[in-house]
Amino acid sequence: DGGGEEKQAKTLQDFEAAIQKVEAELAKPDGCFQGAPETLTPPALALAALFAPAVCPPEYSGKFAPDITPETFSEPQQQRIQGWRQRPIGRFTLEVYRLHRMRCVP
Repeated sequence: DGGGEEKQAKTLQDFEAAIQKVEAELAKPDGCFQGAPETLTPPALALAALFAPAVCPPEYSGKFAPDITPETFSEPQQQRIQGWRQRPIGRFTLEVYRLHRMRCVP
């Protein structure tokens, strides 16, 4: 397979390391995400936009994007999506989209 599985495992490992760093920042009461997700700040918007493809918020669709739901993925990927949705970064992303997406984008 040309190292595809090994490469995918390494990518997921790197992604997990990045998630842990962001979640540490989310946990800081005076960090760059202060006031978010209730207030749509630039860091909150950037994080939610970058992480949305990983958690497929229900509001993550519209004029320029097809409806992307966990059900459009394989069973293993659906499990991964559900796992990410339960983590602080996933809950944060889902909440930003729930609170702000439809107010900003028709």
